[in-house]
Amino acid sequence: LESAPIEVPEARVISETGKRVIGEGIIQTAEEENRNGRCYLHQDLLREINCPRTKELLSTGNMLAENGHPMDTNMVRQQTIEPNNTVARFLKIWMDGNNVMAQFKGTNNSKGEEFDQDLREGIRPSWSLRALGSLSNQGGRNVVENLRVITWDRVIYPSHPNAYTTRLVTESTMAVK
Repeated sequence: LESAPIEVPEARVISETGKRVIGEGIIQTAEEENRNGRCYLHQDLLREINCPRTKELLSTGNMLAENGHPMDTNMVRQQTIEPNNTVARFLKIWMDGNNVMAQFKGTNNSKGEEFDQDLREGIRPSWSLRALGSLSNQGGRNVVENLRVITWDRVIYPSHPNAYTTRLVTESTMAVK
């Protein structure tokens, strides 16, 4: 197979404050088919980012990422964030063009400590959306409709080729967008 190489900027520590470094990166891309053959519309992702649930979880420090997607197919489990399996806390989520961007740091547990060490060593954690919705064929694309975002989980191989950490930032750069 021939394909163009995917260029992802190297993650590096710009500076740090407190116990954890803060990472920033693309966690989702709208309007393009992902590796799972699904497409998420810009307006649906934007709506979910700005919905009361996401805003509340972000403002209270409870917008968390698990270490991998749950393997259990039970719908209750799929909709639940397991506190003992959290790896990162999202501090901010926003749209930049068709990219869903986020700032995040490791949680205050052993998985969060490992995540923080990965960031410090230059590893670029990758992300994958966990959501509910239904598929419809729109112009040959499998579009996810009725989208409800649960979270973005840290995964080894992301569903979007650009869904990687791109840089580490300080808390002083976290102005609300």
